Amino acid sequence: MAKPKFRDIKIQRNGKFNTNGTVHETIEEAFAYWDRKLPNNDTTYLILPNDFLLESGIEGECGIMCFSLEYAKKCLGVQKRR
Repeated sequence: MAKPKFRDIKIQRNGKFNTNGTVHETIEEAFAYWDRKLPNNDTTYLILPNDFLLESGIEGECGIMCFSLEYAKKCLGVQKRR
C-alpha cells in the first residue's frame, strides 16, 4: 500500500472513524494514527458521510479542515469526559 498523502478521517454513520482503511472507536485514536503515519503534517480533513449529505439535499463530498484535535472535537460536538 502506498504511503498516504493526506490525513483524511472519514466519519462513518455508526459513529466510528476510518483512517486509510483502519477503523477507530474515537476521534482521539484516529488523530493518534495520523500522528504516527504522517507526523509532519498538521492538517486533518474530517469527511462527512455521503448518505448523510444526500439526506440533507447536498450532492458531493463535504469535509472540514482541522489543525488540531481540539478543533475537530468542537466541530463534531464531542464533550470532554470527566
